[in-house]
Amino acid sequence: IISNIPDISGNPGILFLDFLQDNESRRQVLSPAEGHEGITITIGQEHPLQELRDSSVIMGNYMLGGRPIGMIAIFGPTRMNYRRVLGQFEYFTNGLNKLLQELFESQDSSE
Repeated sequence: IISNIPDISGNPGILFLDFLQDNESRRQVLSPAEGHEGITITIGQEHPLQELRDSSVIMGNYMLGGRPIGMIAIFGPTRMNYRRVLGQFEYFTNGLNKLLQELFESQDSSE
């Protein structure tokens, strides 16, 4: 793991890279939440994982057939333009969900 290198341990960017390398941590954060269709935001110290406490995480499920099948996330600094980022994030996730629904319905009708 990168943070074991003495000269760079504790650096927030390095901690984030450790998070990206750790499958269990990624799975813990990025697993689709059953019964949750909205957007979740964790900022800094609100986050349960130490590696992400210097960051903000904006997450939302994408759906297929009314069930969450995946998670989209934005990782960024704790100080960001949340209004702008959330607007773009909602637009993207809504478009993706609509596209997946259309593809799902077209496959069902062709069978």
